[in-house]
Amino acid sequence: MTTQNVRAVFWTRCMKLRADCARCWLDQQASYVRVRRPVSSRCGRDVPQKIKSLREKAHLSQAVFAAVLNTSLSTVQKWEIGDKKPSSPSLKLLNLIERKGLEAVL
Repeated sequence: MTTQNVRAVFWTRCMKLRADCARCWLDQQASYVRVRRPVSSRCGRDVPQKIKSLREKAHLSQAVFAAVLNTSLSTVQKWEIGDKKPSSPSLKLLNLIERKGLEAVL
């Protein structure tokens, strides 16, 4: 993958990603081009804190938050301590709750 291809893919994905994650993705892809091996992403570091703060901002318990997201209590617990990462559909719901509030998914 050339640097131009990486930038082209970056701009198409940038529309759906947050700016900090998009920059991280570009750094990861650019280093892959230079070294021919992937590097770890920095994006997942603060996801557990964001999920917990989003839940606390909505004044919900973990059990109620899990019910709203149609997932199990243990999954939400694992997300908040960083043992597990949310899947794409769950990330979309979390993003929707963050942008438009809890009423958007109820």
